[in-house]
Amino acid sequence: FPIIEEAVKSLSEKNVITREKFDTLDASSKAKSFTVAGVESEEMLTRIRDELAENIRKGVGHETFKKNVLEAVGEGTFMSEGHLETVFRTNIQSAFSDGQEMVLQHPLIRSGFPYRARDVIHDNRVREDHLALETLGIQGTNIYRANDPVWQLFRVPWGYNDRCSDSPVT
Repeated sequence: FPIIEEAVKSLSEKNVITREKFDTLDASSKAKSFTVAGVESEEMLTRIRDELAENIRKGVGHETFKKNVLEAVGEGTFMSEGHLETVFRTNIQSAFSDGQEMVLQHPLIRSGFPYRARDVIHDNRVREDHLALETLGIQGTNIYRANDPVWQLFRVPWGYNDRCSDSPVT
């Protein structure tokens, strides 16, 4: 599964840095970096990053990630249920998005899928600006040209805990 392989590779290759250093980076450098708010130890950040990559590789979910991270950081961790979900959801979504884009960069695949569709989960947690992307595409749709530089700004995840999805379209 090339998307999974690329997702694992993308996440595994991210530079582990503290949040303080992360906040000083430009957008391009942030995209190549991994941090977790409140975690200052590079060793712990590496463990969390590697656990996320392993979750992708094995296809396991949030509960397994939570159990393994809590074992790794020990008793009395500051990482709440919500914090763990944010770390899990945001990083998994980002890795899969990167993996999909890497696969879609192959010339034969890229030429067959010149568009992207944005799909939003319609529930009480959805953000209004995310909903808007379903109607701001080509002719008022959720379809965007893949080579539009503006589209890259809105690739998922477009914020923490983003549950939207992007799909390649012919």
